[in-house]
Amino acid sequence: MGELALRSARDESLARIMAEAFQAWQRTLRGLLARAARDGYLAPDLDSDDVAALIMATLTSITLPSTASADRSDRAFRQLERWLGIAPQKRIRSASSN
Repeated sequence: MGELALRSARDESLARIMAEAFQAWQRTLRGLLARAARDGYLAPDLDSDDVAALIMATLTSITLPSTASADRSDRAFRQLERWLGIAPQKRIRSASSN
């Protein structure tokens, strides 16, 4: 995906295809986020369009060859989870479970 995004800057027909794909992706994410907020999985005041844009930007940037790194990707996803309030809870082991 990253390579296609880079090539689309030089290829008008590819740029149109990429724009259509990103618009469809944005609509799908926006709908999923809105439904999750309605169903109580995300904050009800969540701006699903802005969050969809943030997710798309994060995913797009981590697919670029110059920025790809497993550690950076993991950190980006963890931060998105924290912002959305869906980060897994850390388990605290009690002394009796040792």
